[in-house]
Amino acid sequence: MTVLSGQFLIMKRNTYADWAKRVNILHDLLIKRVNTPNLSDSVRKWIFSYINLLESRYYISSNIDDLLWFRKNGISRNDRILDFGTGGGYIAYLIANVTKKLVAYEYKGNWKDQRFTNLTYSSAFSFAYRAVNEIEPAVQFKFYQKLPLNEKTESFDGIILYAVIEHIDFKVKDEVLKELYRILKPNGLLYIAKLPRLYSYQEYISRKLKIVSHSDLYTKDKISKLLNRHSFKIMKIEQTGLLVNTNVKITNRLFPIFYLLERVFNFFPINFFAHDYRLIAKKI
Repeated sequence: MTVLSGQFLIMKRNTYADWAKRVNILHDLLIKRVNTPNLSDSVRKWIFSYINLLESRYYISSNIDDLLWFRKNGISRNDRILDFGTGGGYIAYLIANVTKKLVAYEYKGNWKDQRFTNLTYSSAFSFAYRAVNEIEPAVQFKFYQKLPLNEKTESFDGIILYAVIEHIDFKVKDEVLKELYRILKPNGLLYIAKLPRLYSYQEYISRKLKIVSHSDLYTKDKISKLLNRHSFKIMKIEQTGLLVNTNVKITNRLFPIFYLLERVFNFFPINFFAHDYRLIAKKI
């Protein structure tokens, strides 16, 4: 099975190809492991949704593009990185290609817009972590139930928040950012991506149709004020993800066109309606 290949690997062929190969390896291992005995139906359902995600050429290319952007903005110069809110560990698995000192935390409790029970998530995540560690044993996966984290003050050079901030409950969001500030070294960086935007047409349509959407959406001003309140300053910010990527069969078939259009539209006003922000913020 090949998620990404060939014709679109243009200017950054080696890096794209390497990360794409890693995606394929994880995908194939999950296919082999999904029929493991004693998995509940809900856990198996989550694993199949994970596999389906790894089969989306358009979505995976957007992940790799985000990671390339992180690398361009210095993540590979960090000695120790935290992937906070790692979910199924997929981004941690990919970023381990950049650093071998990677710790990945996931919350064991309720969070915003969750689609499965806490027991299903913890069981499914543990299953995914074991699969990732078969391939990439250097990633240290940890669960936490309350703050502070069991980490020393100023012990990380960089922290990744990939599709995370919007899922943190309003009541604890300040507490979480305060904790991330504590464990990040002076001048350390937050690497944030897949942060859903208030002006996303995809979110608007999803709300109107009453299908899955995010309840916590962001403007540039909103995320800037949130981070500034905890002594983080945005250094760079971009809008990404204009085109819909939910139907894998359609987007895979049209992937070369989608890939090209996504990059062309970045230079036009229509990108105002893109789905996500990605940004770099510095501890000050």
